[in-house]
Amino acid sequence: MDINHPSPRLKRYKLMRIDQDKIDETVLAVLLLTLHDERRVWKNISWDVLDNLQTKGYIFNSKNKSKSIMLSEKGLKKAEEVFEKLFKSGDLITGV
Repeated sequence: MDINHPSPRLKRYKLMRIDQDKIDETVLAVLLLTLHDERRVWKNISWDVLDNLQTKGYIFNSKNKSKSIMLSEKGLKKAEEVFEKLFKSGDLITGV
């Protein structure tokens, strides 16, 4: 997928009112999984987490050299459910 042409599903999330503080806090917590040298963290997701997601059938081929991974249909559905549960903070934005 070309990053300049994102999925049509993304439009829904751009119109959703989200709690940005919750997203920031969640990312900060996930970064902690890559902590090394006292306060340094990697700008990617822990390999252990990716392996777990692959084992659960949410993603494919987590050990490739690409900078992206592919969600399975099950993984996409789960990601959408969790995103809305954790970060949605109201109705869709209208009049945009």
